[in-house]
Amino acid sequence: MAPSQQPQRKHFAAASSLEVFHAGGPVRLSPDGTQLATCVHETISIVDVATSKVKFTLGGGGGGGGGSLDGGGGDDTEPITALCWGKDGRRVFSASRSMRCTVWDATTGESIRSFKAHGMPVLHMTVDPSGTLLCTSSADRTARVWDVAKGFCTHAFRGHAAMVTVAAFHPDARR
Repeated sequence: MAPSQQPQRKHFAAASSLEVFHAGGPVRLSPDGTQLATCVHETISIVDVATSKVKFTLGGGGGGGGGSLDGGGGDDTEPITALCWGKDGRRVFSASRSMRCTVWDATTGESIRSFKAHGMPVLHMTVDPSGTLLCTSSADRTARVWDVAKGFCTHAFRGHAAMVTVAAFHPDARR
């Protein structure tokens, strides 16, 4: 068949495609720098940095009970307000505008547990150098420290004159 007589292809398969993996809000790089946790409204995308592919889409802040790290279930339909990674890169912590915090398994995409941390939205969260404590700071003018393994609030810092927009642990776990 001459080149001009060859049948023309009418359908092509996509070799790769881009998908939305951020729509504003917090973005956090994993401790080893290989993954990115980023917000798409009420969900979290775990993105492989090398390939730009979404590995998992985690639901919103979760459901669950009162002031402990126990409970779970339910989907949260409110936007994510805060994110952080666990020190080993195996967990992601998130908070939504509904005041729910959720602990996620970053290797499977499963919700481990959720809890209500504050009376107003969480604005920032961070994990201590040992990876055993989570600090949440909030628009309710408090900061709270949570024992992740045992599931309870260890400290509540009150009396701030305004919203607590950031909190940090000392880089030396012994101090």
